[in-house]
Amino acid sequence: MLFKNVGEYQDIQYRNVISRYYTVSPEEMPDTYNAFLDEVRKSGYTLRGPFFYTINSKLEENQDVLMELFIPVEEEYIEDA
Repeated sequence: MLFKNVGEYQDIQYRNVISRYYTVSPEEMPDTYNAFLDEVRKSGYTLRGPFFYTINSKLEENQDVLMELFIPVEEEYIEDA
């Protein structure tokens, strides 16, 4: 069995989610999380839900990581963001 900890009948649903891809070294990941959240705030959005992310590449030593960061926000749209 490939996946032993899959929750049956579970899903994730959020509205007004901002996301962005980054390619960084594993050491840069924590700073990237903070920079992403700061950029969203500086654009005028109000953080609403839990921050979450996906790792879209293998986690190997001395290799960059492709990840996508997500944060739900209050606003549907800000004109000049």
